[in-house]
Amino acid sequence: MNSRCIAFRLLSLYKQELPICKNKSQFLSRYLTTNSQTQLNTPTHRFAIKRYVLLLGVPLSSALFYRLSTKYETRRKHRIIVESIGRAARAVLVGIQSVLDQQISTLFKREGSDEYIAALHECRRRNAKRFVNLCIDAGGVYVKIGQAFINLPEVVPLEYYEELQILEEHALRREKGEIDTLFKRYFHGPPEVVFENFNRNPIAAASLAEVYEAQIKSGEKVAVKVQYFDLRERYETDITTAWMLDELHDDLTLELDFLHEARNAERSRGSVRHLDYVYVPKVHWNLTKKRILTYEFVEGITIDRVDELKKHNLSLKDIDEKLIRLFAEQIFRTGFVHADPHPGNVHVRVNKNKKSKGSPQAEIILLDHGLYENLLSEERKILCDLWMATVNNDHIEMRQTATALGAPQKDYELFCTLVTMKPLPDTEKYIIPSYASDWDPLPRELQMIALKSRKFEMPNEDEYISDMTNEQRAELKRDYRELMDKKRIALFHILKQMPKTMFLLLRNLNAVRNTLKIHNVPDVDRTRIMTEVCQQALKEFQTKKRKI
Repeated sequence: MNSRCIAFRLLSLYKQELPICKNKSQFLSRYLTTNSQTQLNTPTHRFAIKRYVLLLGVPLSSALFYRLSTKYETRRKHRIIVESIGRAARAVLVGIQSVLDQQISTLFKREGSDEYIAALHECRRRNAKRFVNLCIDAGGVYVKIGQAFINLPEVVPLEYYEELQILEEHALRREKGEIDTLFKRYFHGPPEVVFENFNRNPIAAASLAEVYEAQIKSGEKVAVKVQYFDLRERYETDITTAWMLDELHDDLTLELDFLHEARNAERSRGSVRHLDYVYVPKVHWNLTKKRILTYEFVEGITIDRVDELKKHNLSLKDIDEKLIRLFAEQIFRTGFVHADPHPGNVHVRVNKNKKSKGSPQAEIILLDHGLYENLLSEERKILCDLWMATVNNDHIEMRQTATALGAPQKDYELFCTLVTMKPLPDTEKYIIPSYASDWDPLPRELQMIALKSRKFEMPNEDEYISDMTNEQRAELKRDYRELMDKKRIALFHILKQMPKTMFLLLRNLNAVRNTLKIHNVPDVDRTRIMTEVCQQALKEFQTKKRKI
């Protein structure tokens, strides 16, 4: 069969089968079309389509409408409010976690036992880390709260105190373009237009602002303090959502106003003018706004850098005595007290105006004037009376002055010791032996008051080593720690009910004592210097009274 014949047969077969194929294809087409239409027309399918439109379309259209119809500044404020609610929720969660952790860690353990105390310390360490991480992540007001606890070692457990140290110089993260935005708002141009030179790498950073080195048009070097861009809104919303922080509102609001800080600096400069060893940098008012502050640039060494101070041949004893006298003058005489004198805010340099045959004289440079406490004349008089009554062991006067300043009458001795940090004469027999020196972080003076309140006399060294068994030593240590914990709770209640004035004053005193502890100079007589200034202030009160 030739090829022509084969081709003819195949063509005939195709013509015979073509109608069937056409019918099948039409039938299949009708089936598919009918089936799809049937599926689309079912109530379930129509509901599914509406559901997808609602779930996806409404949020997308709402977001698009919000984005196009709302200004950037309004959107930014809304974002800050939402974030503040999240921070408050996280703070509550951290609190709940801490409480549950302590309850579970000490479950089935006898209170006061070594096992209980070890579990409690481990739990406190974990909770302290949680709190610090919360402060760092949330920033703003939370960092400020953490920093405030650093200056209250009497009521803060040791684990918290150690972990919180990282917040001392903690700074927030600055977004790109923040500095230019602030300068354009206040000076209508970037910093390079305002200053002759502006170094964009900060030389210092803290919870409120960063400090930059710059040069003004006249060639003078200045320090420019630039606030974080959204910090004001963050503070307002954080305090609103974290209701328990409402009492801090006024102080935090004032700290955020750099014009207020500039006025404080000028007032402080005038109030310590009679102290030739104190220097407060001048303010450049023409370059100072609500969120940008320009100071005279003054080089110095932070007061806690002991090795560098010694390298410049500066006497630590000289520095400590001047530091004590400076803040005693503010507390007892001027009444305008720097409430945050931590080491980062107090610098030291060689006083070139005073020549000495021995080591060079130190000059104290006082920085960061955002937080001050203004003591009224009546308050300063009561503080002077309290100090002298404590020094003279006059318990009647101690009780009267302590209760006048907000302390509970039953804890007047504890309050007087907390303010003066001086052992009362009748507590001398309750000396802390060397074997118990690391049993509790409370200051020695407060431990002595605690022992006196329970008439709890400690065994001497020989009795502890020779006459006591290991079980008796363990029991003594448990009783001792339990007593200190109760006294710490009493201190907390005192601080909680006393006026804000005394809280900030104690913060000042604690910061100074912490610096003295870092320097560790044994022959600095803090009580003598404070008493001298106190007596001078009392003479001035008497003189004013006679004139009236």
